[in-house]
Amino acid sequence: MWKLPMTSDQLRTAMTKLELSQVTAARLLGVDYTTLRQWANGEQNIPAPAVRFLHYLIATRTKGEHAIDVLDSWVLIRSV
Repeated sequence: MWKLPMTSDQLRTAMTKLELSQVTAARLLGVDYTTLRQWANGEQNIPAPAVRFLHYLIATRTKGEHAIDVLDSWVLIRSV
């Protein structure tokens, strides 16, 4: 497991393990695509909550698309 802070190389490795594109990763982490791209290019530090969430997904072997489905269903339930 990576220690904080996560490097851009580690972010790209995590995205590969989770089968996430940059667009999908940005959506999952609740940030704009431009922000995710800056993280992936090492232009901006990756915040600790994002790093911890990625660690959690990898540790639980949760694929990114499944995590998005769960989060989307939670949002739908909360809005009812």
